Amino acid sequence: MEGITMITQEFLKSHLSYDPISGFFTWIKPYSTACRIKIGDVAGSFTSCGYVNIVFANKQYKAHRLAWLYMTGSMPEIEIDHINGKRDDNRWCNLRHADLGEQARNKSLYKNNRTGFKGVEPWGRKWKAIVHHDKKSYYLGLFDTAHEADMAARRKREELHGEFTNHG
Repeated sequence: MEGITMITQEFLKSHLSYDPISGFFTWIKPYSTACRIKIGDVAGSFTSCGYVNIVFANKQYKAHRLAWLYMTGSMPEIEIDHINGKRDDNRWCNLRHADLGEQARNKSLYKNNRTGFKGVEPWGRKWKAIVHHDKKSYYLGLFDTAHEADMAARRKREELHGEFTNHG
């Protein structure tokens, strides 16, 4: 099977089984005689970024993209977003089409966040709230407490981000 540039749903389903409830792929048949795959083994390994990669037909694929192919019959043309933000959670109910902007809206708190609130930062003796959307920044004002600033940022994110709202 060398030389395959695009796998099909049929080819995928003939070698891997996908459980949409657990999000796991298991091998039902090796894709070549050179593979050391055992039937019934969970397919894939974790990347340094936290995704699950599956080597299939001599190419690496992200498991969430294979899940999309398995369930819909076509490879996703744009990105696939993990709704809960967990990159290794490939349950079907946790996957959705998303462009890069929508994915950015679904990001959680950065590890270096010092306030514990998304879009809130200290500003002198006050707290500044700011929300970003489609390359624009929305300044929401200064607040006496971080909690008040967080509530303002949450309301604005819900207004702008819709189903892709993530409060951190």
